[in-house]
Amino acid sequence: MSDDWSPWRERESAGEWNRGDAGESGIDCPACGADTGYVHKCVACGLVDPADHDEGSHDLETSHPAFGQLKQCVKKSEPRTALAMRMRGLRTVAQAEAWLDAADDLHAAMTSSTWALLVKTWLRLRDEPDAFDEPAALRQLVGAENGRDEPRRHLVSYLAGRIERLEEILSEESELLGVIVEELREIREEYANERRTRVIESTGEVTDEDLIPEEDVVVVLSEEDYIKRTPVETFRTQHRGGKGIIGADLKEGDRVSTVFTASTHDYLLCFTNQGKVYQLKTYQIPEMSRTARGQSAVNLLDLDDGEDLTAVVNTDDFGEEEYLTMVTRNGTVKRTPATEYEDVLSTGIIGIRLEHGDELVDVEVTDGESDLVIASEHGMAIRFDEAEARSTGRATKGVNGIKLRDGDAVAGLVATHEGDERALFTVTENGYGKRTPLTEYRPQSRYGYGLTDIKTDERNGNVVTVKAVTEDDHLVAMSESGQILRTVAGEVSTVGRNTKGVKIMDVEDGDHVAAVDVFARDDE
Repeated sequence: MSDDWSPWRERESAGEWNRGDAGESGIDCPACGADTGYVHKCVACGLVDPADHDEGSHDLETSHPAFGQLKQCVKKSEPRTALAMRMRGLRTVAQAEAWLDAADDLHAAMTSSTWALLVKTWLRLRDEPDAFDEPAALRQLVGAENGRDEPRRHLVSYLAGRIERLEEILSEESELLGVIVEELREIREEYANERRTRVIESTGEVTDEDLIPEEDVVVVLSEEDYIKRTPVETFRTQHRGGKGIIGADLKEGDRVSTVFTASTHDYLLCFTNQGKVYQLKTYQIPEMSRTARGQSAVNLLDLDDGEDLTAVVNTDDFGEEEYLTMVTRNGTVKRTPATEYEDVLSTGIIGIRLEHGDELVDVEVTDGESDLVIASEHGMAIRFDEAEARSTGRATKGVNGIKLRDGDAVAGLVATHEGDERALFTVTENGYGKRTPLTEYRPQSRYGYGLTDIKTDERNGNVVTVKAVTEDDHLVAMSESGQILRTVAGEVSTVGRNTKGVKIMDVEDGDHVAAVDVFARDDE
């Protein structure tokens, strides 16, 4: 294939062809290799002899040095890939060929104007696609193809001005910074909105607790040590006297032993019936659905066979000079400074030393000036000053708190004080209960039988637990079979001390209320 147009010119000078004659040239096109076309112009690719350009074309060629390099590319004075690599800064032949394919696609769209190809290619080289996409530029290119010189000169002027402005921006740092500022302002005007995040001072390392949302949850533990937590909001509030909804799908023979409410960020002291204390973070308990059975607690609490949780205390409730006051099933009371329970081993520590056959039943946080109300399973209750039970060490037995008749046992403990407007909420195993003002329980000396709190006949059954509540507090009651009921304390009317109460939860035959907990409803 010929390297340039000289054979064409030699045949013209010999009179073999006149400029513009049609027919076979007998000479290959230096760009595409075609052997047919007009003299000085290839019909196949549109390549024109550079020496045959008119004044407008000359203006286009000389308006910028890049056009001279492009002309050399068209004439193939050096390999196209090598030139493309040099002009574009491409590192591999594959990159150059990919760029040339794009340029050839543009060339194919222009069937009669080499200069339109040069303009398009130069625009691609200069990374200025926006300039070519303008309708005015398209119209100018069309005019150039049709041989109209005026649009062609206008395009040359436009491109020359554009080149001059871009080179000015690139050569002057102040101009470049000005363009950047202007573009950033345009971006701000188009996309600016109110900040959705908040920048705060770093508080140190990010812990697991920082990544867990704080919310109230219900924690359920079964006798076979299956444990789980479920958001409180999963359980809608119902009227008293209902059956509730399924709160856990227990294994056959398993029963609910404990239910309590806590926040996911709470640090809990978990007391067992055997007098041991474990520490647990609420969010470590696996979160599961309402009907899920739960997961084995063996990885959370190292409980022995027959060891069950009986009380849970939130360490956030601790203050200066506060005590953990405990009561056992046989009526023993023990007070120990809360500071002695600050360091709890993973295997647990001794919280109280128990007599043989005795069990820990309940624990309350007291301030040294509280009154204690101990309730028994047979419906008796005694109130006395906590100071009557002197403070002792952690691994001690305590003193007698209430006298119990044969077959009776302690059901729960409540801490109160003079002028407390809360009520004592008593719940029995058959789902009945009542709410009585704490002021109706007069103080007595320690180790008496106390007063009648509720009648525990065949309808009511034995007392399961007692809680101090306000009218707005929410209650969560759960049966041994896994039914759960959430209601408001105000649903239960306030009645006197020696009464039978009303139905709180409708339990099936053979089922009983296992545990009850109270939490304050935050409506904010």
